[in-house]
Amino acid sequence: MTLSAALISLAVDTSVAAAYGTTGSTSLQPGGVTPADTPSTPGQAEAISSSAKAKSTGSSVSVSAATTSTSTLTAHPDGSFTQTQSLQPVRVNKSGTWVPVDATLQRGTDGTIATSATPTALVFSAGGSGPLAKMTAPDGKELALSWPDPLPAPTLSGSSALYPDVLPDVDLRVTAQDQGGFTQVLVVKTPDAARNPKLATVRLSTATNGLTLTNDPAGALTAKDSSGRAVFSAPTPVMWDSSTSTVAPAKSRSLFMQSPAVSSTNDGAASGPSAGAKQADLHATAGQSGITLTPDQKLLTASDTHFPVYIDPNWIPRNTGDTTWGGIWEAHQSEPWDTAKWGDPGVGYQGWLADTGIERVFYKFDTSFYSGKTIGSATLNMLETYSASIGCEKYGINVYRSDSFGSGITWNTAPATHEQIGSASVTGTRNNDCPGNQPAIADITTAIAHAGSSLSVGVFAADEGDKNAFKRFSTNPTLTVQYNSVPNMPTLAAAVPAAQSPATPDCGVNAPFGWIGSTNVASDGIHLRATISDPDSNQQVRGQFALWDYVSGAGIISTGDANSSTPWVGNNTTVDKAVGPLEDGHTYGWNVRADDGINHSATSAGCHFQIDRTPPSQPSVSSTDYPAAGSSTAPTHAMGDGFQGQFTFAATDATSGVDHFEYAFNTSLPVGGASTVAATNGSASIRLAPTHWGTNFLDVSAVDKAGNHSQSYEYAFYVPDNLKAQAAPGDLTGDGVPDTAIVDKDGQIRFYTVGTDPALGVPVATSQAPTADETWKGATLAHRGAMHGSANVDDLFVLKSGKLYIYLNPSPANFIKAQATAVTRPSCNATITDCSTYATDWSQASQIIAAGDVDGDSAHHNDLITVEGDRLWLFPETAAGASSPLF
Repeated sequence: MTLSAALISLAVDTSVAAAYGTTGSTSLQPGGVTPADTPSTPGQAEAISSSAKAKSTGSSVSVSAATTSTSTLTAHPDGSFTQTQSLQPVRVNKSGTWVPVDATLQRGTDGTIATSATPTALVFSAGGSGPLAKMTAPDGKELALSWPDPLPAPTLSGSSALYPDVLPDVDLRVTAQDQGGFTQVLVVKTPDAARNPKLATVRLSTATNGLTLTNDPAGALTAKDSSGRAVFSAPTPVMWDSSTSTVAPAKSRSLFMQSPAVSSTNDGAASGPSAGAKQADLHATAGQSGITLTPDQKLLTASDTHFPVYIDPNWIPRNTGDTTWGGIWEAHQSEPWDTAKWGDPGVGYQGWLADTGIERVFYKFDTSFYSGKTIGSATLNMLETYSASIGCEKYGINVYRSDSFGSGITWNTAPATHEQIGSASVTGTRNNDCPGNQPAIADITTAIAHAGSSLSVGVFAADEGDKNAFKRFSTNPTLTVQYNSVPNMPTLAAAVPAAQSPATPDCGVNAPFGWIGSTNVASDGIHLRATISDPDSNQQVRGQFALWDYVSGAGIISTGDANSSTPWVGNNTTVDKAVGPLEDGHTYGWNVRADDGINHSATSAGCHFQIDRTPPSQPSVSSTDYPAAGSSTAPTHAMGDGFQGQFTFAATDATSGVDHFEYAFNTSLPVGGASTVAATNGSASIRLAPTHWGTNFLDVSAVDKAGNHSQSYEYAFYVPDNLKAQAAPGDLTGDGVPDTAIVDKDGQIRFYTVGTDPALGVPVATSQAPTADETWKGATLAHRGAMHGSANVDDLFVLKSGKLYIYLNPSPANFIKAQATAVTRPSCNATITDCSTYATDWSQASQIIAAGDVDGDSAHHNDLITVEGDRLWLFPETAAGASSPLF
């Protein structure tokens, strides 16, 4: 009997996950990746800028910040995006740079052997004691397998490491796979080696971190975490020899093994069983500290066995999401697809070699990201790795929607298929005119548009009876989707300034609509605003406004016109449209929608406002309880009464109507924060009690429903301290006796009461000078009677620094700045007197005389005489102040 070398194979693969690496400054990181290299959350800012650049340049722009191990994103000039996603990682992040997956082994300076760039950390022994291989998942879960004896130093070749003579005439070959898993093959070189007692039972010790190893009755192995989730798994191990069947005709040959994952071994037998190979299941058990494999001794020692022989617990990636694949074979109806045994999954009728039958492949993609989006195009992109036909003839494949499925499907448990959703015509792979792997692209746009959270598909040959149409495809297809999301309906639509009265939102409500006046309107008029957004957070959007005259229906801005659109902005941004001042007295309607260049949202609810830019009339104020100062009606209430008198305000507004009145009592109207009273038919009443005896002031302004303020009106009224008190002209202190006020040498005002001896003491007035020097020095004083109303004490005229002031005297002998008012110099009426030497201010006055009622007016107002140069000027006093001089 001629014997060839025998091999015992252990194939291990890993879960698909982000790259992970060990630490150490001189040792090679597994896959060349450290935890810090894992890609970050896609950068929304870069996506927005990429979209803007694509729009401005007219060329598509890659969004590098959105790149992950399984997907890429591209922004297009029309505002759409294309995402390409793979079932398994195709790149890893090394020191901030994405590089293709590469299972090539490298030796570090400390002798560490690791893959160049794989998604899962994989380290092989450099020789000696310790684990033969260790895999580390991104979350730190570890599975390490060790050979029973110290290992020799390996020889590296591509992705394989060969450990010679681990047993007499037995080599051990391990081969890394592109996802970070590995296959293990024992090469038994002689019949004596095959009969070695150590091959009767092969025990691989294990070490785990966060995992528990189990086996099922059929011998399938699983490494689970504490939640029961499978991190690594292997189907029932299989053992096979190197027997082969007769070669098929040259025109077509259906090879079993075409898997790039193990193609780098230097021994074709390590790729899996050939057609006609003898096979047997192994008994595999998992314990607390190891895996025990019991090879079939009959296969190992039978006279017709051809070596090598493989022992194969093939570890399969367990995906963390709903993305997976599965192959089924009519010839092995109860077995899940095993790439270590059969290579890439087939499509069509394999009728050339033993174990003939139909093969099909299923893929499942997570499509939740596309829910609610507008799908422009979507393709399923598969890579044909083998064709039965050696020519370049094209054969069809069909893609069907299927029920969802999990890992480990078989012919007997395959998901049901439904309607056809795509197809492709695929050339061969083994001809000079069509060499190497070939793409197969199926348009599945409609299916993605209606997929929901995931899409499961089955790929069948168009003719499952034609063995020439048989093909094999990679287990890592891609889904390429060009998409766009319909923007969200704008929110927070509002006019600026906001409409008021009624004080309700100005969008989505029925008449009556609110008013906008002149207050707080910008120089470019009224602004319309809304917040716009898009479900694609990286999408640029713009607002498109419409504005129309609500009564006539005439359009002012039409949706979609050039002047209706705002500039492009980032997602979730408030946009603004200035629409000018608009027409006074008109009512307007408006709405807005969001647009991303491809789709636009529904328009917002109709918004409305009315325009009133004309303020109300100056209000009138009346009170029978406290008559206006200067009127012929004598006061009927004194300060001591504490009586709250009624004051009535009235104004008109022809457009929006008077809404309310603002008022201030004995102080100026503030800008904001004034007291208010609502108006009814343009009128309102309040009750107030005076705060002091003497003259009180009520400052009133009307405000219309648009917020326009009228000119304010000052209502002055006099409140005596005592209705029975008799006024004594010249009295400043309220004692009924005339006083003389002078400025002493210290700059203070003193009162000299008529009939009293100054030697007994002269009182000093409580006073504050009107000028910044805060002294009365240089001031000229005059008084005789009250300037407003029927007061029983004098008010005080003060001439200082070329200006004339009047100090009211509501609290006798208390002349403070709050009671001071600068007297405006009246103009001179040339029809009454000669104005040729008349000064425009009080600076020419050298003396002033409070002369009482000189002109004899009916209201008995007090008048003022000034000495200016060689002339006297008489200024009659009125209720409104000094009037034009008479001489």
